[in-house]
Amino acid sequence: MGKFSLTETENEVMEFFWNNEGKFAFGEIYDYFTKEKNKTWKKQTLQTYITHLIQKGALVNEKKGNMYLYFLKITKDEYMRKWTKNFLDETFDGSIKKFLSTLSGGNGLDEKTVTELKEFLNNDEG
Repeated sequence: MGKFSLTETENEVMEFFWNNEGKFAFGEIYDYFTKEKNKTWKKQTLQTYITHLIQKGALVNEKKGNMYLYFLKITKDEYMRKWTKNFLDETFDGSIKKFLSTLSGGNGLDEKTVTELKEFLNNDEG
């Protein structure tokens, strides 16, 4: 999938889908954002966000009668894994060691963190 990131507003639209199971007509999505979230978006604006999310592989649509229904193609966990992998690759050349060094401020990891990492690696291999 390559680089996978969402704008702040695209993330907000995805939160609607991640928090609500099912397939939704455009009108249902629009009503949620205008009535529940007090957005002043025009319908075309929301449609643009949804189109971008379909192009990014986050949402899917299907035609039902004379309307489209929109639903998730990627779960929040899947998105977070892809985003994190992309972040690690772009920022730390894919090196967990460089990431952890930066995270610890170059001071090394405390014993608790080392123990947690060892447990994770041992469980991940088995």
